[in-house]
Formats: sequence, C-alpha cells, structure tokens
Amino acid sequence: KNAMVIALLAMCGFGYSQEVVLKYQLVKGKTYTHEVQLANNIIQSFGGQEMKMVMDISATSEIFIESINEKLDVTALELIKDISVHSVMMGRDTTMSFKDINEKNRVVYSKDGKQISKELIDSATIADLAGTTNQISKFIYLPEKAVKVGEKWQNVKTDKTEITDKNPIETIITSTEDFTFVGKETIDGQSFDKILIESTSVIEGKGTQMGMEIFMEGT
Repeated sequence: KNAMVIALLAMCGFGYSQEVVLKYQLVKGKTYTHEVQLANNIIQSFGGQEMKMVMDISATSEIFIESINEKLDVTALELIKDISVHSVMMGRDTTMSFKDINEKNRVVYSKDGKQISKELIDSATIADLAGTTNQISKFIYLPEKAVKVGEKWQNVKTDKTEITDKNPIETIITSTEDFTFVGKETIDGQSFDKILIESTSVIEGKGTQMGMEIFMEGT
C-alpha cells in the first residue's frame, strides 16, 4: 500500500462555497520538476513463500510538455533523474541512492490525468529499478466535479514493463488508487492544493534469467 502526498505545481483550484475544481494548467514547451515521496508496504510471494518489505522511495523527475491537442490531451516526455530507496526486509535495513537514472518515456494523458498511452524511449541505466520507476513519474487523476476537503475519488490503472537487455522480467502492475482532497497548504509563500493518495498494487511477472524461468507475484 502506497501513501503519497504531493504538491501539484501544475494544478489550480477555483474556490467557491468551500469547494474547489481541480484542473491541470500545463503550458506547451515548458518543463516541470516532479518530486515524489512514496511509503510502501510490500508483500511478495516467490514459490509459495511470502516475504514482507517496507520501502520508502524519494525521486526527482522532469516532465516536458511536448504538445496539447484540441481535446486537451497532453503528450509529455518524462525523464526520471534521481532515486533514493530505503528498504527494510528480513532484518536488513538498506539505503541506496541512484543519480542520473535517465529513463525517458513519452506518455499521453487525458485532461484529467488518466494515462492513455506510454512509450519507452530510453531504459533506466540500472536494471533493478525497472519496476520501481512505474510508481514515480505520473500524473494524478483529478475528479471532473468540484470537491470539498475530505472528499474521495478512485482510479484503477495498469502499468506494464517489457523485457529489455537490462530487465529480464516482464511485469504487469494493476493499481487501485484512492484519492482524498486534503485542502490548501502554503510552501515557501506559495499556495498548493494537497491530495493524499493510497494505492494498492497487484504485481505479476515472468521472464528468463541465466536459462532459468522466473515468476513473480505480490501485493
């Protein structure tokens, strides 16, 4: 289960009667810096054995707005730059930092932030991060109607990681995302709308490494 709190630099809220309409205000040709912090509680099953892991991820990426069409669908180039991963598993407490990951994807989003398509342009320089990067650089799905503080909405999405030279496992991640509008928050004198995200993901994977078949599943 992931819990993410993020300030949306590209989003504005119009207030009336203690309600806000949340929408993206993106500009073609502009690059946005995207900073994410994720707290994950992971349960994985390998060959009938269950493993539990706590994983905290901090990441920075850049999102370049390539085009916006007449339907307000957005085509964006997403470049994942840096990732820090803190994990606790089987009594081991580990922190790893990775610089210049440089995974690049061309992603098309609807005006409310739903992913329409995704095309890998450059793979992550570190193979072990191939699945992790699916969680990082993405838009938040926004509700069509006005919302009040404490109001909730939901989105179900599927991400697929293909087999490459750096990643021997094809994975399919189905995520159920629950959103809660927290309200306004001021950071460095600038007002933001804050959304709490709780996401439950089901992971399935298979591939071949060193002549051996690999199967993976987890929640």
